[in-house]
Amino acid sequence: MPSWSWVARTRTPVQVEQGVDDAPGDHPGPDVVAVDRLPGIGDAIGDFFNTISNHADDADTFFNDLLHAVEYLIRAITVLVAMAGLAFDVGQTMVDRRRQQDTSDAAALARSVRTGTVLCRRSGGEPVRRC
Repeated sequence: MPSWSWVARTRTPVQVEQGVDDAPGDHPGPDVVAVDRLPGIGDAIGDFFNTISNHADDADTFFNDLLHAVEYLIRAITVLVAMAGLAFDVGQTMVDRRRQQDTSDAAALARSVRTGTVLCRRSGGEPVRRC
């Protein structure tokens, strides 16, 4: 497999402009100009580490504070997820209880209609027991 620089050298600017390919599906891949930027990226990384080494105390303070902030952020997210889970659980329990109560009321009403029994009602109008 050819290297990216070899592919870039084998295609003239006219071929690239006109979209001429050596073979179907044979494209140079990512922007070939990015290869020229790699030394600059390496220099920037080197400058970053030189700055850190020249200002070790300040860098230590910064990274220490940054890691503490990340730790507190993770703890806060954990608490939020736990609270959301608890709220969902309580809400789901209430919905399930209401569904069970509705089913029980419907069964009692059906039984009273079938047997001809009169049921007492709560203030909300729901049947609760025989009178």
